[in-house]
Amino acid sequence: MKRKPCSGPFKYKFIASNGDVTVCCLDTHKQLVIGNIAEATLDEIWYSEKAHKIRMAHISGDLSQYPVCQKCANLDSPQMSDEDIKAYLKHIEREEGNGE
Repeated sequence: MKRKPCSGPFKYKFIASNGDVTVCCLDTHKQLVIGNIAEATLDEIWYSEKAHKIRMAHISGDLSQYPVCQKCANLDSPQMSDEDIKAYLKHIEREEGNGE
């Protein structure tokens, strides 16, 4: 049975003392850093291509580029529903249709 995507990349931002932003509270080695608040706004970081790639990897189930996620025992997070996934995909479809 395919695991549901982790909710971290979709719902949570964790900011380290140096300004690095990651999508996972368990990312102690900063393998999932999506940006730094000293270099970009939080919105720019949250909606960045890097963040999008992590989210799509979780949706597709191909975590080969994210070993920290592959090894995570918390991937079956009940907080990420099918409706949440559909809403995200619909949102990015609208953005791509607008040329953004």
